[in-house]
Amino acid sequence: MSKLPDIFIDPEDTQLVANAKRDKPDDYEFSYTERDVILYNLGIGATAKDLQWTYEGHDEFAALPTFGVVPQFAASSGISLSWLPNYNPVRRPGKVLTYSRA
Repeated sequence: MSKLPDIFIDPEDTQLVANAKRDKPDDYEFSYTERDVILYNLGIGATAKDLQWTYEGHDEFAALPTFGVVPQFAASSGISLSWLPNYNPVRRPGKVLTYSRA
């Protein structure tokens, strides 16, 4: 991780926050397939009737414009959160048993 200039630092930031703002995450390359685009399009409401959004063989096949926000999720998941206080709402491991009845 490299460092960002101090222009992002607010004078009221604690040292912990100021240090976190200086960290610049490494670059992240995002790759995807037609399947990823189709699953995304279906996930936000495209239907089987919307072939432009759900069939990769369609002449105008494309991702919906909001697909552009997807890469940032994978990129931001690499940001270290080690500066956060240790918080774990689940204090110990456990098991859950579910039953199905007809």
